[in-house]
Amino acid sequence: MAGYPRIKICGIRSGRDAQVAVNAGAHAIAFNFVPGAKRYIEPAKARAIIQALGPLVTIAGVFADAPRAEVVRIAGECGLQVLQFHGNESPAYCQGWPYPVIKAFRFGCGAPAQAGTAVFNTWDQLVCRAGEYLVAAFLIDAFHPAVVGGAGRTFDWTQIRTPLPRPLILAGGLHPGNVREAITQVHPYGLDVATGVETGGQKDWEKVRAFIEQARFSGLS
Repeated sequence: MAGYPRIKICGIRSGRDAQVAVNAGAHAIAFNFVPGAKRYIEPAKARAIIQALGPLVTIAGVFADAPRAEVVRIAGECGLQVLQFHGNESPAYCQGWPYPVIKAFRFGCGAPAQAGTAVFNTWDQLVCRAGEYLVAAFLIDAFHPAVVGGAGRTFDWTQIRTPLPRPLILAGGLHPGNVREAITQVHPYGLDVATGVETGGQKDWEKVRAFIEQARFSGLS
């Protein structure tokens, strides 16, 4: 792999957090618009943060099983550039958007064996399901029984045996101490991190900088 993966800092909730991530070298930042999520942000607040940024960073919005009209409204209001769907969205739902779409799947040995959902306990099952989606990329997060998202958990990266039909963005339990190992084992197109660059539920600027620095070092080895 030439260079290092694309890096997305997820769960941005303040202008300073956004600016620190961008200045540290993040390729993208993401705002969580899932009601009830611990990193949920009001669209008006997200819009103000986004408008204060420069034009050369990708802005993503995270949704889960939201009505299409709601996604269209928030995307237009905030100036989103990428949509990330983290619920049980169907292949049909993920098509027809005027933005690139990232479809998230949750994976892990503790996941229930339910074909046809966004949760998988075997990699072959996940890859088969992914083949039904015409999206820009897939985000693979660790399964957690109580929340949408991995909540800082990793999964067994050695289970990634065959390639996905579109680029893989790795999530779940990533932090400055394991990001280089993750890159070496998985060779992902991108990395998505939230909990791993936080302290006490808030973005830790030193961890943000350290995460991106360690990912960059991986491209030199």
